[in-house]
Amino acid sequence: MLKHLNIRNYVLIESLTVDFAAGMNVLTGETGAGKSVIMGALGLLTGAKADASAIGDGSSPAVIEGVFETYADQRLMSILAEAEIISPVNLGGSVELTIRRDIHPSGRSGAFVNGSKVNINVLKNIGECLVDIHSQHQNRQLSDQDYQLRLLDRLSGNETLLIQYREALKAYREALGNYTEKKNHLAQVTEDKDFLQYRYDELQKKGPSLGETASLDEKLAEMEADSEFAMALTRSLELLRTPTGNTSDLVGESVTWLEDVPEERATEVNDVISKLSRAQKDIDAAYNSMTEALSGLEFSPGEMEWLRGRRREIEDVMNKFGFQSEAEAIAKSQELERDLDELENSEAILGELEAKAKKAKKTAMQPAKELSERREKAAKKFAKRLIEEAKPLAMDNIACEINLKTGKLNSEG
Repeated sequence: MLKHLNIRNYVLIESLTVDFAAGMNVLTGETGAGKSVIMGALGLLTGAKADASAIGDGSSPAVIEGVFETYADQRLMSILAEAEIISPVNLGGSVELTIRRDIHPSGRSGAFVNGSKVNINVLKNIGECLVDIHSQHQNRQLSDQDYQLRLLDRLSGNETLLIQYREALKAYREALGNYTEKKNHLAQVTEDKDFLQYRYDELQKKGPSLGETASLDEKLAEMEADSEFAMALTRSLELLRTPTGNTSDLVGESVTWLEDVPEERATEVNDVISKLSRAQKDIDAAYNSMTEALSGLEFSPGEMEWLRGRRREIEDVMNKFGFQSEAEAIAKSQELERDLDELENSEAILGELEAKAKKAKKTAMQPAKELSERREKAAKKFAKRLIEEAKPLAMDNIACEINLKTGKLNSEG
């Protein structure tokens, strides 16, 4: 039942809220009072075509919202579950649905069920389960094929069978889609095989491993620092010991000369001699420390040059193929490997997917055939019953024939 109806900015209605009681509710009023406007708003909630001219104030959208509480039958639950609007509930219980329709001044409209956006076809299917509008042109529905099928399904009690069929059809379409997608993809891979193989070979040969760039940069930074340190140590050692003599020996020679000064002058140079002697020892110790530090450096000019070359190689291949990260390059290499491997085994892969699609189609055909058989029986019973019901009306020559044609698998069977 319709529990609540809210209309804003629609035709003549600025704002209207109606709460409906259980049982029969009657709307009365003079011509032009707005009864048809309310029915039009209700029609929008069940999927009727929206028209921007129905907006009252053209500067803001029209909004119609209704709250329905209804019996949770199989067809409604199937529609809601397929549209991912609501989780399945126990059949036979009740479910509450809030439906909103927005009409914008631009002519664009939106439909929402329990907050989820839906297309108009889904809204129409839901509306048929919620509202039954009787009007002077209602008999036109009898010429609608979808309505005719629904009528036969109700007469046949096909609700459970339809759910089973639609689940099987969904599985078939998914399997067929997987086969078609893979077939088209492998056809494209076949066409581009040489280029793809070239890219794969380049990435295998020159592409980076995860974290390699950072590792190279870290090693290069360490080696460059060691290189500068080694240069400073080497130059310092060269200055301390030159071909013409070393600093320590020169300081020692200075001490020797000062020790030979006359005794009466010795007191004047004793402090200097002591400082020079200490300096000589410090110079020797510094020289030994620098020599030890230099020998301890793990520095190889050849390795550093290789690291620089590898870094340039990675940068070149990344720029060449437009990769922004190592992860992207690795993922592409793996994708190319999969594509090339699948190409080698394309016949087996496509054969397996095709077999799955055929099996899924066969599974879907079983309930589809049963639906057709049930509908054929229901059509005959309906035609016979219609003729019988018409006889008391003095319609002796009435005839009724219902033709069902087999077509491609679709959501109805």
